[in-house]
Amino acid sequence: MGIRSNGLLVVLVLLAAAVSGCGSAGQTIQSADQTGLAKLLWSSFGDASRVLGSITDSTSAENAVPELQGIGDELDDLILRYGDASEANKEEMGKTATDQIPVFQKAVDTAYAIPGVKNVIKSQVDSLMSKFKSF
Repeated sequence: MGIRSNGLLVVLVLLAAAVSGCGSAGQTIQSADQTGLAKLLWSSFGDASRVLGSITDSTSAENAVPELQGIGDELDDLILRYGDASEANKEEMGKTATDQIPVFQKAVDTAYAIPGVKNVIKSQVDSLMSKFKSF
């Protein structure tokens, strides 16, 4: 067998193990998916901070509201998936939240310092912060 054939065989064996739900390959795929949840949470923090950082006045704050709501919707999905996550993954997500909440708060404070912005985005920001703290 050539290198290409051996690689294909390995992929097929791993796929068969994953589909059957047995063996270490299935566990590896599940672990990778769960690790991905912490990365998604980290990404949500980054997205929220980026959106807040793009605000320069009350008009741009109004334009940011749908994006902040979309991030909130993504967090709702993560919260549902969090319930099924392993304890190790929950711990990793908790660490991500603990590390990133101060960064997000700094972005919030910066946006709120712009005249007329706080009243426009406060509802969405409060919702996001509550969701972030749930991890």
